[in-house]
Amino acid sequence: MEQTTTTIPARPKNRTFRSVFENTGTGTIIIEADMTVSMVNASFETLTGYRREEIEGLKKFTDFVHPEDLGLMTAYHIGRRQGTVAPTEYECRLVTREGDVKHTAVRVKIIPGTRRSVLSFMDISARIASELALKKSRQQLANLVSNLPGMAYRRQGHAPYAMVYASQGCLSLTGYDAAQITSGAYPAYSDLVNPDDYNQIMELVHHALETKTHFQLTYRIRTAAKQEKWVWEQGMGIYGEDGDITAIEGFLTDFTEHKEIEETYREQGEQFHNEVLRLRSSISRRGGFSGLVGKSQPMRQVYELILKAAAVDANVLIYGETGTGKELVARAIHDLSCRRCKEFVAVNCGAIPETIIESEFFGYKKGAFTGAAKDKTGFLDTAHQGTLFLDELEEMSLNLQVKMLRAIDGHGFIPLGGNRVRLPDIRIIAATNKSPQTLVQTGLMREDFYFRINIIPVYIPPLRERKGDIPRLINHFLRKLSPSSITALPDAVMRKFMDYDWPGNVRELQNALHRYVSLEHVDFMTAPGNLDTTETVRSIVEAKPLRQAVHHFEKKYIVSLLDQHRWCRTEVAKVLKIDRRTLHRKLREYRITDSI
Repeated sequence: MEQTTTTIPARPKNRTFRSVFENTGTGTIIIEADMTVSMVNASFETLTGYRREEIEGLKKFTDFVHPEDLGLMTAYHIGRRQGTVAPTEYECRLVTREGDVKHTAVRVKIIPGTRRSVLSFMDISARIASELALKKSRQQLANLVSNLPGMAYRRQGHAPYAMVYASQGCLSLTGYDAAQITSGAYPAYSDLVNPDDYNQIMELVHHALETKTHFQLTYRIRTAAKQEKWVWEQGMGIYGEDGDITAIEGFLTDFTEHKEIEETYREQGEQFHNEVLRLRSSISRRGGFSGLVGKSQPMRQVYELILKAAAVDANVLIYGETGTGKELVARAIHDLSCRRCKEFVAVNCGAIPETIIESEFFGYKKGAFTGAAKDKTGFLDTAHQGTLFLDELEEMSLNLQVKMLRAIDGHGFIPLGGNRVRLPDIRIIAATNKSPQTLVQTGLMREDFYFRINIIPVYIPPLRERKGDIPRLINHFLRKLSPSSITALPDAVMRKFMDYDWPGNVRELQNALHRYVSLEHVDFMTAPGNLDTTETVRSIVEAKPLRQAVHHFEKKYIVSLLDQHRWCRTEVAKVLKIDRRTLHRKLREYRITDSI
């Protein structure tokens, strides 16, 4: 470094110079040949955090320079005075009083006729930080693109648009690396496209470029291993200021697996469509299916709802009067659905005592309570991947509704005595003979539970609204009452059956027909006082053991009361002065069922 005197000349007294020096807008200093700072403006004070009294004549320029830039700055200073080439504009890092590093843009000029230099510093730390952030973002983006399960690309030129950039995913997608695809030699990416698909996709690309919209394509390519793959491509044009297309950028990914799944669903959809057509044809020819009988318009609407409900996996709420065949509808939906290979678990919500209802639904573990000698599987586990049919839904307690709602909403349940949450995959089909809205309004059903199960409502019309189906139903039941000497009803009897309103619906019709076949006497038993004990006794006067005769009478008596009360078991139990549990035991004993 050249040797110069350390005597600091007096400050310039020219007011104009001082004014310009102070108001340059940048941090400015004057340094001597030995790099001593002889003059500082206010902006430099702000830039470094030092006061001018601490700098002028006391510090050298190198005291502010970052150690990594020190050698270069010193070389520039010396070279400038020795007449060698040294830049007059460059970047340099300064260290502030607080130890912070600031990036600056420096402009240097030697004062004519002296060995002094004027240095101006502009703080560019924010710009440098932005550039570093941008560089980091670009690197992150490059890493992300490289790790995507597909290929990002850029194409230029005219059709077929030469590929000038391809991400690393190119190799796994096509079997060729990016250098091969972008080299311009064989194979170009367009050479990989299936010839049968090429014209169509180019048409779509050209249309998108003309309308300045993005495009999405699905087509086939041939890989380096001579395998065919389906790819999904999304891209868009890049346009210059004149509006002309300059490039196409986009993304390609392997779509083969999705295409195979799509094809499977298409085939299943066709099979389902054909099955629906077959069922509709069967309904038209036979007047019913899955045990349901009738060709009337109301029943046709029910059949359509069954087919639609079977095609999806949503919960179903079936409602209608007692005896209309709600369980048959539920079974038909299950049997036609994708769950048909799994269990259909029918639960009568009113037949289970309140004390054990939770263990019946959710099960329990061995030792959970006294008498729990082994694990018990609950209804929800039994119906896993199948259908849980909740009959007489109005009898379900509000407490159980809360727990059921939690289970079917994905939170699962824990069996009594267990410690692991079980997540059942079930479809709920519920049935009630009450108006669902009335159940909510009267507080018998929680509103949130109602909305969760009432996704697809299915209304079953009463028999009085479809009397045209009565002859068909009679023929159907007569064939089931085998052996029977009666194969058809006399006109007078048929008129009685047609004129009656059937408050107990199809179940009452079946039972009335059964009585007629047994007694050759029409008796609808529509009121509690109408029980004709003479006819009942007459039907059992033939010699029978007393026990058998009593059972015969009791069975007919219970059936007649069920008919009179529209199969409301609670009402019948009250009339008989027995509890519901005893009534259900007798129904099982006598094989009295409400299936129609």
